[in-house]
Amino acid sequence: MIKNIFSTPIYTSTLDDQIADKVENIVVPKLNLLSQMETNKTDYFSPTKVVNFNEVSFLFDEINKAAEDYCIQTDTFKGNNISYWVQDYQKEEHHESHAHPGSFLSGVYYIRANENAGDIMFQNPNPHVYFTPYQNNRMVEHHTHRVKPHKGLLVLFPYWLFHQVIPSKELNTIRTCLAFNFLP
Repeated sequence: MIKNIFSTPIYTSTLDDQIADKVENIVVPKLNLLSQMETNKTDYFSPTKVVNFNEVSFLFDEINKAAEDYCIQTDTFKGNNISYWVQDYQKEEHHESHAHPGSFLSGVYYIRANENAGDIMFQNPNPHVYFTPYQNNRMVEHHTHRVKPHKGLLVLFPYWLFHQVIPSKELNTIRTCLAFNFLP
């Protein structure tokens, strides 16, 4: 018998097109208000967000429903407070590997993304996975999991799971997201 233990749950769903269009119409005109950082544009460090919570409360309702579903399925707690920020990535922009300590649950909602958008890549939390033996004369890849962004995609994951945004190589890259943490 095989029993899967110590799994790492990642939740993905695509929100309704009407919700996705509404969020995009609210956020995209405000992208010029984001601060240019070394590797992306964001309002993470700003005391005022480019999008007011009330403007997109309908989106947070959907995020909260998904988070509650995630917590029921994984027997975890999400917390009742949420912090959020908008990020925009263009050619060569990325985000280094990081986790979100001090949170209960983390996530990202893709406001818009085209086929050139870099993936979000999750790293296996098992430190010994890099010693996986060869199988059928090829290395078994168990150390990362990639998710291709697209408009309307919601991804939830444990706050402790290291992840990064892969740089986009094309000039006409579109990748805008709302990242968030559920807090104690």
